[in-house]
Order: sequence, then structure tokens, then C-alpha cells
Amino acid sequence: MDLHSKEVAIKRPKPPNLDETDFISKLHDSLLLQILSLLPQSDTARTRILSNRWKNLCPFLPNLHFIMPFCSNIEQVNKFHDSIDQTLALRGGIPIRMFYLYCSNNCNYNRLHDCLCNVVNCKVQELDIRFPNDRFRFRFCWDLFRTCGSLLVVNGTFVAY
Repeated sequence: MDLHSKEVAIKRPKPPNLDETDFISKLHDSLLLQILSLLPQSDTARTRILSNRWKNLCPFLPNLHFIMPFCSNIEQVNKFHDSIDQTLALRGGIPIRMFYLYCSNNCNYNRLHDCLCNVVNCKVQELDIRFPNDRFRFRFCWDLFRTCGSLLVVNGTFVAY
């Protein structure tokens, strides 16, 4: 090769074959769930965009977090509650270590009660619920939690908006 020549041939490395280098996709679901459960919730939520497989694993994590956005109409409220119902239905009674629910002003308290019944049926160990400071609209049903032998911690907070 002549250094004074303007033509220089550069050999580029062959691109890797993704089928040979994607070890994570070959892991069993139970191992992926273990890895995801060690991540912070915000990072775990971001993994949902990686693939449908990862998206479908999120409902089976031991810790479930639901934060209700500000909802201006009943359709948005119902959509939020539907997502919780769908997640709990997918679990099929698999125990929940921690269930975190943050409700906004327009929370449907009848559906919240039904949701909590489903969570108790999943043998939840720790429950953290935060809802608006409107105690007159929601009566916390302690009887529901007396039947849950697995429940170790209950945190309930009224938040002023």
C-alpha cells in the first residue's frame, strides 16, 4: 500500500449476528423476572418498550406500582382502573409482595374497593395506598384486611391536592 496514494482500503469488521449475541432473550422468564425485580420501578417500567415479551412480564413482578395520572373525565378514570384489573387478572392469584397505588382526585372508590379485594386475594404482604384528602368519599374497609393472613404492612395516606 502506497501511503501517498489517495485510495486507502479500510477493512471494516463484520457486523455481529444478533441471534448469536442476544443472550438476554434466551433467558427463562423466571430469571428475567428476578432481574427486573431488582431494578428500580422507573427502570422496570422502561423495559416494557424493549419487546412484547418484556411488556408481558411486568404484571408478574412481585412489586406492583400504579400511579393514577390526573384524569379529567370518567373514561380516563375507567381506563386506569381497567389497567389494574387486567394486571391482576393476568397474575391469576400469584402472590404480591408490595402493591403501591396512588390515586388522583377523580378516583372511582367503588372500583378501588374491588381492586383491593383482588389484591387481598393475591396474598399481598405490603400495601401502600395514597388518595386525595376527601375522607368523606372513601371509607377504608378494615374488615377486608382482617381476612388477609399474609398482610404485614398497610400504609394509607391522604394527600392534599
